[in-house]
Amino acid sequence: MNITKEQIKKLKPCPEGYQWYLDHGSPDLTKTLSDVNKVNSFWAPWLYTNLMNSGQCKQFAIYAAEQVLHIFETEYPNDDRPRRAIEAAKRALESNTKANRCAARRAAYTARAAANRASDAAGAAYSAYAAAAYGAAYAAANAAVYAVAFAAANAVEAARDAAYDARAAYDAASDAAYAAAAVYAGAAAYDAAAYTAADAARIVMQEKLIVKAVNILSKT
Repeated sequence: MNITKEQIKKLKPCPEGYQWYLDHGSPDLTKTLSDVNKVNSFWAPWLYTNLMNSGQCKQFAIYAAEQVLHIFETEYPNDDRPRRAIEAAKRALESNTKANRCAARRAAYTARAAANRASDAAGAAYSAYAAAAYGAAYAAANAAVYAVAFAAANAVEAARDAAYDARAAYDAASDAAYAAAAVYAGAAAYDAAAYTAADAARIVMQEKLIVKAVNILSKT
């Protein structure tokens, strides 16, 4: 899939990011995203989520949440609230009925409770390793919350206009991508001796998300 500087300029990127594209970018979107990911890990998600429409963003947010679900479930094997939230988001995306939207909203509340549980555990942890593990679980559960809240976006009010919904779609998908990248390295991510490995793992995760994002965009 190709991209032009005119397309990027219309998205109103930050001056630094746009200048990077003018100096180093490629017409090939995958190459541009991969290259910029090594320079600034926030710029790639910003670009591909801004290129997506609302439906594509919803699909991507759910995918991103799925990639890190196992991290939460490793810490809390008997807590299926984030998993149920993702499943509810999928149903709302596949069939945008009032019943599915309401179910997704309820699932978002329960997933948020699961995220708060992990957050509280991180704050109470006595070791850096445990805090990192619980923090990773929190981010994973939070990704599920983003996916759900966003798949259920139209349930808030029927009068929500398309422009606002598209903006909410971008925010949720982008945040899910950041959460996925942040927790992929696992519990050792905050260990000073593992910084290099953690950074490498984040890049690998972002590359995986980039492939998915381009695949979604290519199906327009």
